[in-house]
Amino acid sequence: MREHNEKEITSDIELLKDRFLELDEDIKRPYALSGEVLRQKLTDVQAQDPQPSKRAWWKPVLACAATFVVVIGAVYAFDASQQEVPLIQKSNPEVSGQVQSTAVSALQSAAQEDSDQPEEGQAYYAEDYTQVRDIIFEKMGGVESLTPPEAEYKGSFFDRILGGIFNKSSNSTSAGAAVDMAAADGAVAQEAEIAMDDAMAMPNTAGSGMDYSQTNVQETGVDEADIVKTDGEYLYSYVYKNSYTRGPTIFITDAQDMKVTSKIILEDMNVNEFYLSGDYLVTVGYGYAEIPITPSTIVEETDDTIIKEAEKAGATYSQDWSEADIYRNSTVQAVVYDVSNKAQPKKVRTFNQDGDYISSRVKDGVLYLVSTRWIYPDFTNKNTPMSEMVPIVYDGASGAAKLIPADQIAVAPKSQDYNYAIVSSLDIKGGGAKTQAVLGGGQGIYMSNDNLYVYYTTYNDRVTSDQQTKNFGSYSGTNIIKFAVNGLSVNLKETAYVDGYTDGQFAFSEHQGNLRVATTAELLTGYSSNNVYVLDQNMKQIGKLEDLAPGERIYSVRYMDDMAYVVTFRETDPLFAIDLSDPTSPKVMGQLKIPGFSEYLHPIDDHTLIGIGQDTDINQWGGVSTTGLKVSMFDVSDPLNPRELHVYNLGVEGSYSEALYNHKAVMFNLKRNLMAFPASVANTSGYSQNAYYVLSYSVTDGFELKKSITHGEADTYNGFNEVNRGQYIGNILYTFSPEQIVSYDMDAFTEKDSVLLK
Repeated sequence: MREHNEKEITSDIELLKDRFLELDEDIKRPYALSGEVLRQKLTDVQAQDPQPSKRAWWKPVLACAATFVVVIGAVYAFDASQQEVPLIQKSNPEVSGQVQSTAVSALQSAAQEDSDQPEEGQAYYAEDYTQVRDIIFEKMGGVESLTPPEAEYKGSFFDRILGGIFNKSSNSTSAGAAVDMAAADGAVAQEAEIAMDDAMAMPNTAGSGMDYSQTNVQETGVDEADIVKTDGEYLYSYVYKNSYTRGPTIFITDAQDMKVTSKIILEDMNVNEFYLSGDYLVTVGYGYAEIPITPSTIVEETDDTIIKEAEKAGATYSQDWSEADIYRNSTVQAVVYDVSNKAQPKKVRTFNQDGDYISSRVKDGVLYLVSTRWIYPDFTNKNTPMSEMVPIVYDGASGAAKLIPADQIAVAPKSQDYNYAIVSSLDIKGGGAKTQAVLGGGQGIYMSNDNLYVYYTTYNDRVTSDQQTKNFGSYSGTNIIKFAVNGLSVNLKETAYVDGYTDGQFAFSEHQGNLRVATTAELLTGYSSNNVYVLDQNMKQIGKLEDLAPGERIYSVRYMDDMAYVVTFRETDPLFAIDLSDPTSPKVMGQLKIPGFSEYLHPIDDHTLIGIGQDTDINQWGGVSTTGLKVSMFDVSDPLNPRELHVYNLGVEGSYSEALYNHKAVMFNLKRNLMAFPASVANTSGYSQNAYYVLSYSVTDGFELKKSITHGEADTYNGFNEVNRGQYIGNILYTFSPEQIVSYDMDAFTEKDSVLLK
């Protein structure tokens, strides 16, 4: 990075620090989002040496700013709503006197004349890079976004990114942009992000001949990545760090001998999770090795139309590109290892794609990898490289990075954002790979055996504060883009829009060609309700159920064939049984209101659900407080009268479990009627115990705690002994912590053996 660019970023950091403290005077926020805390985070960033990671060092600054925008944007949006101004205002090409790019105008004219253009509201592939550029430029505000030198704000770096929302004189348009950017960045930070489970199927019996556990997944036949796996003979576990390792490592352990057979040192990579597919292990995470990018510029690949418009507007640019900048040093990376020889795993392939990791799936030996990439191309600079506008992929098999072709870039409808969702399919064994991108959206995914759905939240510009009823829908909605998947083939199909936002992948389910989606719709006025929509194979809405549980929001959803079970919450936990047998007319059959709420629902047979969540009670101020973890068993054999059969409580207020937000942390053994999950359980003395809780369950007798498992003695606990997963092979339960693996006999739950991971 050139010296003057470093000075510009340093100046912008100081600007943000000052603005944070100024806004403390006007906006009451949680301490974690206070100006004092965020100001210190920026100070810490300034202390970092930018050289090792080159241009990537400023990313924490942007993340810090974007986090703050979430709160500020909400406040300004509320203020704007009181002035009866639309939350989001789109540019209108019909407005008299509006200056507009010649290229964009030509594109719009051509679109009106071309009868072959896609149906309104549908995604379509771009014709060339010029079309991609023009769409992005329009989303960024067009020529009106080009700032003359005399009016340019000195803190231009963050002002361009954050849309000027830190200016106290910002109007409602900036406020709307703030909410849009805040929500979008929340989607990036998210992870958020996630039919019967694999556990409902017969356990896998390959390899050792004994049944063994699989990762707890949403759809049978569609694998999901995790931090531990087993093939029935060996245990594979990912450790970011422990007392013995210097960096991220995957350990391969002989399950019978309980000895580490080998380990894979993960260099230049921060792994999120991994897959086991036959004789191959695939890690998924972030790669930090420099990837050279073809230094072609946007002007070279398109034309200089926007450059000329910028010159007319008197715009200037601040980024001075050089060869040192034409690198990617932070990408989503998949690395394939051949583990057929457990003692000598071998790296056989590396694949990188732009962006931040969203999620992935594996089906029939093919990895489907999805990331999101934010772009901020400077169209006023003739030297801006194409890689600032178009994502890249790098396949180690070919040894070259390349731009995603224009005809593999789909344009998403109803999106105000100029980010990409990047979808790659990778043949794990055979080596082939294909990549395409969706311009305008990428927040989460749901995958059935036949289709991959990429979804993202968008914002409704029809909703203003004078709409005190639900007639105009939620101020947020969900766009869904459907891809048909078959091996390496990933084909863009149709697109749909539904009112409201979703609560992760379990809000979706495909059944008999139809997609069911559960959403929560909220208005600025505070009104909220919940909906279930049914879309046919062409993504046309054929059925809906709206205005469910007004004033509440969805906490969990589970679909079982023609039924949907939806948990909403405000003060009590209504469990709704919804009949979807007639997809054109979903209807509520019955509901159950009980204290607390379930955040994960899991079917153990055709008529019984287990919910993991939190119990609640009315506090002294008349509000609702959580009172500990709660495991519930529901009888749904009679949809007209769902019943809570049994409850098991763990701890008091302050208790928590990864299972509340990550279904892969939960293990089920249906043959033995066992379930297990990690939890931090608080007691009335203020002490919390981190343990792995193993429960038996019975429809007649309820739940029984079989074992709470900890690794290491209390006086030697070092933070690496916290048990986070369990797997079983035959009669043996294996529990995993970063430091060790400990095995237990599942008849008496006595400890059998252990191995340190070093």
